[in-house]
Amino acid sequence: MKNSISFEEAYDAVMKHEGGYANNPDDTGGETYCGISRRFHPEWPGWKYIDNVKENWIKKIKSNTKFKGLSKDVKAFYKINYWDKINCDLINDVKLVTYMFDAAVNCGTIAAGKFLQRTLNVLNNRQRSWKDIKVDGFIGAQTIRMLRTAYLGGKASLIHTAFTIMRGAYYIDIMERRESQEQFAVAWLSRLWIKIT
Repeated sequence: MKNSISFEEAYDAVMKHEGGYANNPDDTGGETYCGISRRFHPEWPGWKYIDNVKENWIKKIKSNTKFKGLSKDVKAFYKINYWDKINCDLINDVKLVTYMFDAAVNCGTIAAGKFLQRTLNVLNNRQRSWKDIKVDGFIGAQTIRMLRTAYLGGKASLIHTAFTIMRGAYYIDIMERRESQEQFAVAWLSRLWIKIT
């Protein structure tokens, strides 16, 4: 079984779940391109390209439109803002790193980090196997060390399961609090078991 994955492989898997341009008024991210929200990432250079298209070519861009000229900008953004931020290169588990990377893209890096930290804390058998770690969402040396300890203890499958459960509960909580978000249920929940193909 393969125990590591490249950014390119994970990126390709995640991009199968990300659309192109969208401006759904019910989406809390507002205007987005390939999952990059203008509201949360107004500094992304791709917005200048999209604004230019809207001003000079297409006043109303069709939903899910993709622009080849933005491919490199999107990929660089994902590498810096998601992959690197949650230290994916330090996680030697194809399934978990894919889950983590996709969760960072779709839920945010802090949420993805908290899913992992909470998972590790509930699997430590009342701190008999390893100490609880601070649930702050930052994947640093302590989280990676406890993750490796959990793997040595044979907990890989349980980590995958608990992480997926926490992510699913996160989506359900959002939809229960804001009914308008139920329109995203199929897309969100179908991402829970993302695979590298």
